[in-house]
Amino acid sequence: MSNPRISKQREFSYRFGVNLVMYAMTGNYKADQVHIKSILKRLNNTKHYLISSVCISRNGSMIWNYTDKAALTMKNFSEEDLKIYLSKISDESLYSYNVYQIEGEGRNLFLNIEGDEDTIMGLPVKKIREYLEIAQ
Repeated sequence: MSNPRISKQREFSYRFGVNLVMYAMTGNYKADQVHIKSILKRLNNTKHYLISSVCISRNGSMIWNYTDKAALTMKNFSEEDLKIYLSKISDESLYSYNVYQIEGEGRNLFLNIEGDEDTIMGLPVKKIREYLEIAQ
């Protein structure tokens, strides 16, 4: 009987390897518009999760950590909708931010967003503030 945790770890290891190769080939795998288009096509009409974690260390030891998960359900969009969306996003923005730009035009790609926007953007800022306020 196979262990589902090990299978998931192998999947994540494989994905990391693919992203590492893409980065090595392009210098920035997010900068490749073809790659972005394929990611968005794969997420089309599906629910997926974003996980964001942060930790604070003192003298080399972790003293606090927090992990949060957000659920995002994409609309069922056509090839033409995708082309229109990508034409509205500047290359500079694609290089700097997230594939679907949740803070801007990308919000229109979703049917439902469950979770903290800071988590979706990659850093749960409110939780860091909360910790720093009680830690003083």
